[in-house]
Amino acid sequence: MARSRPAERIARWLQLVGVHAEGYSRRVEKDRASRRLRTELANRVFVIEQDGRVGWYLYVYAGERCTHDYVQDTLALAKSHAATQFGVPEDAWGEMDRAATPPSCPTRPPTPPSRARAP
Repeated sequence: MARSRPAERIARWLQLVGVHAEGYSRRVEKDRASRRLRTELANRVFVIEQDGRVGWYLYVYAGERCTHDYVQDTLALAKSHAATQFGVPEDAWGEMDRAATPPSCPTRPPTPPSRARAP
């Protein structure tokens, strides 16, 4: 018996459990589509970005440097966190152009070089 490709196996499994593969694929792509909101306050730029797999990220930039990043379950919680921590009014947010790319904001600090000692 020839092995089927992973996509075919997934589609077959989805049919067996009663989910149509085309609808599933469209839903996954829709979830991955990111929505971005942006505002500026006190020489800082605030960006809220949707990630369909995790939730909503709140990024805070000072110039080109990302100074803070937080993840929240909902857009309302992300806006509330920005208001509580930084005084950003909840009605100050506007849609960000999809073509615009904010500076990268690493989710964790870079790994320091190893400090292996010579024997």
